[in-house]
Amino acid sequence: MDFTWDIREEDGVCTVIKQFHKLEGICCSKNTAKEAAAIDARLIRDISRTHSKFIVKIDLQGVKMRRSVYTFIKEGIRLQSPRPHHTYVINAPAWGTKVYAVVRKWLSDEDKASVTVC
Repeated sequence: MDFTWDIREEDGVCTVIKQFHKLEGICCSKNTAKEAAAIDARLIRDISRTHSKFIVKIDLQGVKMRRSVYTFIKEGIRLQSPRPHHTYVINAPAWGTKVYAVVRKWLSDEDKASVTVC
């Protein structure tokens, strides 16, 4: 499996743009969703080694809620990759806020405070 996120550096801050539509073509099963989450965790670990502060933008535009997307999110939390300074969930459809309500239960208070859904 081969994929990556868009990574940009502006004003000394690294921004990782996770376009979840990229997952739809590669996460066809629970196992491939877990594999993609492991790749994501490695990418974020690598970024955190070189950037003490980074931001993540999760772009949900055009993404349909499927079991594999949910598995990717859940596995990503389980893997406990380094947390960004702030996470923005952008272009969130109605299901995005519903999933966040469930995911929020798994997050620490510090993580909850660093997430903005818009």
